[in-house]
Amino acid sequence: MATRRWLIALALLVSALLAQRACSSERGKEVGVTTELAGIWTTRSAKHADRFIEIRPGEIVFGQGEAGESRHSILGVRLSSGPAGRSTYVVRYRIESAELVEGKLELLVGRENLYLANQPAIRWTRER
Repeated sequence: MATRRWLIALALLVSALLAQRACSSERGKEVGVTTELAGIWTTRSAKHADRFIEIRPGEIVFGQGEAGESRHSILGVRLSSGPAGRSTYVVRYRIESAELVEGKLELLVGRENLYLANQPAIRWTRER
């Protein structure tokens, strides 16, 4: 009887540790810049018509219209499955200013379209 209680307690402890680890770790796996993600992305949205996002191994570039470009080193890219068959990428990049700060951009990518998670109504397409 004591052995059975001990095994149950051990099983509960292991389950709790695995659940805690799963909840505290970031979703997805580290993949780097994939062919699905790489490229120059533009939109037909009138508000963002003069802007682009260029993603290539090691660098992300934000085209800002008349303000020029903002280039950042990519620190990592995580991939997980997203809604409606889209892949969800989280791109971590370095923002160089007075202090080194890390930025994050969550992207939903499916076929030839890209959506920013915080602006899902704006569709970006890859230039050919």
